[in-house]
Amino acid sequence: MILALIGDAHGDLDGLLRVVARAADAGAGAALALGDVGFCEQAMGCGKTVPRFPIPVLAPDGNHDDQAFLRRAGASNLTTAWAQRGLCFQPRGSVLRLAGEHIGFLGGAWHVDRPQGPDNPIARADLAVALDAFRRLRPRILATHSCPCRLGIGMHG
Repeated sequence: MILALIGDAHGDLDGLLRVVARAADAGAGAALALGDVGFCEQAMGCGKTVPRFPIPVLAPDGNHDDQAFLRRAGASNLTTAWAQRGLCFQPRGSVLRLAGEHIGFLGGAWHVDRPQGPDNPIARADLAVALDAFRRLRPRILATHSCPCRLGIGMHG
């Protein structure tokens, strides 16, 4: 399967849709949006409709995504509604099997570039949960918003 890798959309979901549609047209079966999708009230709250994506978009959070909003979205089943439209939020430390490969997800950011809520940087507890899952399921692909080597994650054998 061809897997498209996509960078920061920063809330431009229509732009993300255009990029994902081009990737799908080129043969991609899924996309990894590597954080900063726009998981925040301004981009996705207040009754706003998430576009319908032509292929699954698997997305951890980035340092510009809002953790409090994501918690509320999960509690209200909003993340399920997004997934039905093809935008699949992947929580920190989750592992997903896709086309026979395990993909590990760790969003957020270790270093942040602007004042943010206390949940946006990767906490040591987030990292511990992720490393435990990664040791058990051995993902060959790591989807994270931060550089893995700066987090102390080695991707080998």
